Amino acid sequence: SIDQFQADIAAHKYALIIAPTPPRQLQDKGSAFAEENNAWLKRVSIPMLREYEILAEFPEGDFVVLIPGE
Repeated sequence: SIDQFQADIAAHKYALIIAPTPPRQLQDKGSAFAEENNAWLKRVSIPMLREYEILAEFPEGDFVVLIPGE
């Protein structure tokens, strides 16, 4: 569940995370895939970025590597 995922993130359960490049901002309802973007940002990206820091970015592959923050 998303609650378990967020608890695992808060506990720094993972030594390394490879994830899609996080969305940069919320989108308005008129944008394509706004609901999906906004749900991912609020429920996955923001909690991850609070607890993990980006070690490396790979824009050509549209993903990032994250490690636990301090």
